Amino acid sequence: MRHTLIFMLLVMIALSLFPAVRAAAAPGRNLADVVSGTQLAPARQWFMDWLDDRTYVADWREFYDNTSGTGAWGGSSSSNAIKGIVTAITYETFTDSINGFTIQASVTNDLYDYSGTLTGTAGVNDHGQSAPDIATQSKTAMRHVYLATAFAKDDTTPSLPQSPPFGSEPVIHAANPTALAWYCYNNGPEPPMWSFPSGYWVPAWDMTMNMVSDTKGTPDVIELGDTHTFNLSFTCSPVITKTDPLYNIITRSKNEGKDIFTSRSSSLKVSAFPSTLAFDPGTAYPQDPPHGANVAVFYSTDSVRSGMLWFRSIQINNHTNWPNGSPDILLQMTATADSVENITWQSVTFQALGTGDDAADISSVDVWLDNDADGTINTGDTHIGSGHFSTDNGTLTINLSSPQTIVANRTINMLVSCILSSASPWPGMTYQLMMTNAGAAGVQTQQPASIYGIPIRSAVLTLNTTSTNTLTVHGSALLHDHMWWSSNPDRNNPMLSASVSSNSTNSVILDRILLQASGTGNDVADISSVDVWLDRDPLGVVGTEDTRLGNGTFSSNNGRKSIVLTSPPTIPTGESINLLISYKMNPATGAVGSTYQLQAIDVCAHDAVTGTVLQTNGAPLTGPTTTRVPDPVSIGQAKLAPVGSHVFLANKVVTADLRYPLNLINLYYIEEPNRVAGIGVSASGTDWLSPGQRVNIYGKTRLMDGAELVIDPEQVAVSSGSPVKPLLMNGRSSGGVCTGMLVTIWGSVTDFNFSSIGGLFWIDDGSGIRDGFSAYNGIEVLIPWDISEIPSGYVCATGIMRSIPGPAGIPVRFLVPRSSDDVIIFSSPH
Repeated sequence: MRHTLIFMLLVMIALSLFPAVRAAAAPGRNLADVVSGTQLAPARQWFMDWLDDRTYVADWREFYDNTSGTGAWGGSSSSNAIKGIVTAITYETFTDSINGFTIQASVTNDLYDYSGTLTGTAGVNDHGQSAPDIATQSKTAMRHVYLATAFAKDDTTPSLPQSPPFGSEPVIHAANPTALAWYCYNNGPEPPMWSFPSGYWVPAWDMTMNMVSDTKGTPDVIELGDTHTFNLSFTCSPVITKTDPLYNIITRSKNEGKDIFTSRSSSLKVSAFPSTLAFDPGTAYPQDPPHGANVAVFYSTDSVRSGMLWFRSIQINNHTNWPNGSPDILLQMTATADSVENITWQSVTFQALGTGDDAADISSVDVWLDNDADGTINTGDTHIGSGHFSTDNGTLTINLSSPQTIVANRTINMLVSCILSSASPWPGMTYQLMMTNAGAAGVQTQQPASIYGIPIRSAVLTLNTTSTNTLTVHGSALLHDHMWWSSNPDRNNPMLSASVSSNSTNSVILDRILLQASGTGNDVADISSVDVWLDRDPLGVVGTEDTRLGNGTFSSNNGRKSIVLTSPPTIPTGESINLLISYKMNPATGAVGSTYQLQAIDVCAHDAVTGTVLQTNGAPLTGPTTTRVPDPVSIGQAKLAPVGSHVFLANKVVTADLRYPLNLINLYYIEEPNRVAGIGVSASGTDWLSPGQRVNIYGKTRLMDGAELVIDPEQVAVSSGSPVKPLLMNGRSSGGVCTGMLVTIWGSVTDFNFSSIGGLFWIDDGSGIRDGFSAYNGIEVLIPWDISEIPSGYVCATGIMRSIPGPAGIPVRFLVPRSSDDVIIFSSPH
C-alpha cells in the first residue's frame, strides 16, 4: 500500500515539473507527445516523495478545466472541473491576520462530454520543450491523479532565488502534501543534474489515494462523471494581513464559496511558479497567470500499472590511473524491482563526459553482474554487456547480451567499467559516465517498466602517469593574428609555435600532440591537412630546412585531433626543440570572414631509456587567430571600389602614424612599396605603428568628411620592414591621386594661423594654389608639435598629403608632417 501511495504521489508531481510559456492545451494532453528541448531534458516529469525523499520520473497526461463549449474545447463541468474552495481559516489573536487555511480541492472527470475542436493546441515551455496538436481526446477514467499548487511552496525556509524571473518568496506553505514537483526556469538539464534556477519546490497531492472523498466509491480512480475531493492544508509565513489582496481572496472564498483554482493557461505542465491565488473568472481558454494556471492536474489512463525499476548508485571515489589493459570500475549500483511484478532489464544508456576523447581513448564500456556484491570484478562475476562510443562526449546504448530478470522486491548488484586504449590517452585527461536511461519491461504485464533514480553519474577517472619527470611546453611570440586568402602562394598557414624541453636525465622522445580546433570556419572542409613541423630555423614559418613530423585532418568541426608523430623527434638531455603547427588551407572553400584558431591541449613524450610517459607542464597553448579574407587588391583598386566595400590590402608599408604623440588625428597611413598610391586607416584599437612596418589590412572603405577615402579595419596584421622615401613633387601635382601618400613639397611661407589641432602655415612654390582658408596662395601645412621655430621664409616640408573639406565644400590639400624633422626652414630659396 505504501508503495502504491508513493508511486501516485510522485507521478502527480513529476508531471508538474516544468514552467510554461504560452502553449495551447486540451482536456487530456498526452505528455508522451512532448518533445525534449535538450538531451539532458527528457519529456518526463521529475518529482520527490514527501516521506522518504526518493525521486521518480514518469510520463503522464495533463488535465484542464476549460469552460464548456468555448475555446478549442470544453467539458461539461466547465471551469469547475478543477475547483478549490476555502473551507476553514485560522487567525492570529488580536490582529485577525490569517496564519493558516484549508482548501477543499476537487477534480471532476468530464472527459466524457467535451465539445469543440482540438486544433491549435500545440505548445512550448521555458524548458525548451514543445508538443504538437492533440490528435484525439480519450474519454476514459482518470487514474493516479495528482494536483500541484503553484501558488504555494513546500516549506517556510526561503530557498528561491531573489532575482528575475523569480517572484517574491511565497507566503503560503503546504502543510500536508504527499509529493513535491520539480520546477525549472530555463532550458537546463533535469535532476539530479540541474543547476539553478530549479528545484523540488511545488507541493502536490494524490487525488486517487484512499483518504480522498469520491462520489462513486472508487477512491483509486476518478470514473467518468466522478468527483474526488481532498482537503489541502496551508500555513502562512509571514501571516496574511488585512491589507494583503490575498486576505480578501481567501475570506471571500470561504464566505461566498468562490472558486480560486484555475488551469487554463496556454502552457505545458506547471505554469508560472510561484503563482498566486485568484478567483476563477470563468472565462474561456486561454487565460494567462495568475488566473490561467495556479494549479496543475495530471493523470494516467492505465488501469494496470507495470512494475518499477529503481536504480541506486554506490559511491566510488574519483581516482587516477594509467592505461594497463585492465577494466577500471567507474560505477557501482543496484537495481531493485518493486512489488508489482518481476522486471526484465534489457538495456542501459550512458552519456560520456570529461575532457578525454571517449571515442578514441575508451576501447570498451562493460556492464557486469556483481554476484558477490564486493564492488570488484572477479571470476565470480558475470559480464552481461559491452559497447564503444562512436563520438566524443556521445551517447552509448548497450543492449545487454544477458538480459537480467529481477524478481519483485529483489535487488541485483552491477558494476560498469571501461578499458582505456594504451595508444590514445593523455596525462591529465578525465573520463566520466552518466547513466541516462535504461530499458526494462514487466514480465507479467509485458509493458515498459517505469525507471527511477536516474541519471546517475559515475566516478571521475583522471589519467596520471607515475613518472616524476616533466615535459614543458612554452608558447612562442613568433606568431600573431593574421590573414589568409585563396591566392596566397604559400598554403602552409602557421597556426601555433612552441618550444619543448624536459627535466629528464635521459633523452626524451616526442610521441604525439593533441590539438583542439576553434573558430567560425569549417575545419573539416577548409583545412586540407594539419601538419606538425620541427622548426629548425626557428622563424615561425614553414621553410625548406624544417622537417614534417606528422600530419592529420579534423573529422569534426571545432573538434579534436591527436596527431601521432610518424617521425618522432628526440629531445637530448638539457636541450629543447621548436615545433611549428600549420594548416594547409583549401583554397576552394571557406567563406570570407571565417576564423580559425588552434590550441595544443597536450603533448605526450616518453623517456628514451625507461619508457615511462612524462607529465606535461605548460599546456594548453593557444595560437593566434587566422581570418579568411578575399584576394588582395592594390590601394588604387580599393579607391576605385564603391564606398563601403570590403577590401584586403596585403604587404603595404606604414608611412606615418598621425596619432603620435598627441593623438590629434586618429589615422595612420600606408603606401604601396613602389610608392604609386597611399591611403589612411582608422587607428582605433591599434597599437602605435612605426614607418617601415608592413601591414595586411582587411576592412571597409569610408569617405571621411566627404573629402578623403580611408579604411575602417576589421583585421590588421603587422610585421617588420624598412621605410620608404617620400615622393618629391610640386604643389600643383600634389593633390588628387597623391592623397594619402608621403610627399615632399617646398616653397615660400605665405600665411600663418592657428586651429583646434595646432598652428598652420601655407607655402607656395609658384603653383598659385589657393584653398580658401587663407587669402594668400599656398598649400596648408600643420606645424609639427615639437618644432622650435615658427616657419618663415622658405620651407621644405615632408608629410602625409591629406584631403579635407574646403570653405566652399570642395576638397583641398592639407599636408601633415610627422615631426619637426619633416620641416626644413631656409632663409633664401637657394
